[in-house]
Amino acid sequence: MPRFRHVFFDLDNTLWDFQRNSDAVLDALFADFALKERGVTDAVAFKARYHVHNELAWKAYREGRTDAQRLRWERYHRTLDDFGCADRNLALQLSAAYLENLAHQAHLIDGTMDLVAALVPNHQLHIITNGFEEVQQGKMRRSGLAPHFRTLTAADTVGVPKPDARIFQHALNLAGAVPGESLYVGDHPEVDGASEALGIAFAWFNPRREPNRYGHARDLARLEELVGHLA
Repeated sequence: MPRFRHVFFDLDNTLWDFQRNSDAVLDALFADFALKERGVTDAVAFKARYHVHNELAWKAYREGRTDAQRLRWERYHRTLDDFGCADRNLALQLSAAYLENLAHQAHLIDGTMDLVAALVPNHQLHIITNGFEEVQQGKMRRSGLAPHFRTLTAADTVGVPKPDARIFQHALNLAGAVPGESLYVGDHPEVDGASEALGIAFAWFNPRREPNRYGHARDLARLEELVGHLA
């Protein structure tokens, strides 16, 4: 019997290559919505400003300073405002198109499918994500991950995002798991590492080799290193 019967993963930037997939969609939006004609300098600048506002929006969401619905469009409104073309209707259109197309992107972090194949025989796999459930389910299907995962717990369905303990507890309940037999893998040492407060072991996926100031015992530069932490 393995020590960890249940292995929970974050999705974006842990298994699913958010940066690569998001940039592909943003490039398409820049062209499809003729943003250069609206004053947006170029696609590179558009993506750079979007990523800044996206991070700020998600931070506000995690801290309870905004809701999921506002997050969806406001990050675009603020990005457009940086180029002097703030337009709420355009921001709403960009948001809808982005989310629709993002779910069709399929690039995974290197080593994802090899790791999944190694784990499936002896572990039950699950997702805990702050992303929107409908979009995350689409990503899972399109990338080929869906058949290998038993459950997906999304913040907008539960009503609270990570690091709130309630989303981790909901995931445990949905999976029929207990903390002592569960491990969570994610790329955010503070947000995802909050699983430890419930007794869920945590593995930090840290491909940029950032200094481990958090004291996490499991610090992974590559996904395949996780196998050595499951005994």
